[in-house]
Amino acid sequence: MIDTINIYSRSHNILESFDIDVIENLTEHKGKYGNYYKGNIGNFRVSYSETNLSLKGSLTKFLLGNNVQNMSRNQITEAFKKLEEKLGFDIGDFRISRVDLGVTFKMKSIVPMYLDSLIELPRYDTAIYGDETKSFSNKSKTVTFYDKVIEFKKDRSGTKLTDLGINSVNLLRYELQIKKANKLLGKVTINELNDDRYLKKLVNMWKSDFHKIKKNRKLKDIELIKIVKPKDFDTYLICDRIEEKGKGESIQLVKRLCKNGSIDRRRKYDMNKRIETNEKKFCVTSKYINELETLINEYAEVFI
Repeated sequence: MIDTINIYSRSHNILESFDIDVIENLTEHKGKYGNYYKGNIGNFRVSYSETNLSLKGSLTKFLLGNNVQNMSRNQITEAFKKLEEKLGFDIGDFRISRVDLGVTFKMKSIVPMYLDSLIELPRYDTAIYGDETKSFSNKSKTVTFYDKVIEFKKDRSGTKLTDLGINSVNLLRYELQIKKANKLLGKVTINELNDDRYLKKLVNMWKSDFHKIKKNRKLKDIELIKIVKPKDFDTYLICDRIEEKGKGESIQLVKRLCKNGSIDRRRKYDMNKRIETNEKKFCVTSKYINELETLINEYAEVFI
């Protein structure tokens, strides 16, 4: 679940006790405020100076040797312990500047079918790279989906998917990249991140951001819907407008109405529930979205 992670410490005790010899491929550089050192510990890139120690890399690759396989909850703790053994001290108080949550799913169909079903994420920029990647980004986060098989084949390590016991040719990777953790999560530490309650919060964020994406849903033909009362027709028209505007934007509108005092919390809950209910009642979702949505919901439910 946790892939790329950037961590750092400016603790005087940590910096004094750090043994520079644990850095592989060590090089010395001149900076504006003095010399600093760069190198790596496993796949982690390390930067060290008198005032800062930072590590950037894939936690999954550090433990498993690849980030195609998904790390379990227990393996996250195991990976942090392995990193501590390499460094020679506890990293619980290290702060996090970036963390990516990623999961690889085995799909029934080719990856482009799922990417084509993801339309937009309100207030995010959309980027499409051929048939293999679709991303939604702002300054703080990126929500990205890509063909893991194609990405893996670019790796020059020589490892094959079959070497990992993976035979599927349809691997879809979904990642939530929290690029500015200090802004979105506050001054979170490794200890906090490694707590089940906090990790569950991040997993729910990962799931929630997927649900905010406008999907390729189609409103049912009105002739196929049983209209009993005039209210049913009004509801259909409302759903038509929600589909045009997007569920995420519609929910944000309700949120703004509550914030400015136009509606109370109870009304906000009822309106959000109606948006969800009407969407299911009047819209047909593609089988690709249904499959991906089910996998994401199930993974978030059982991860912790």
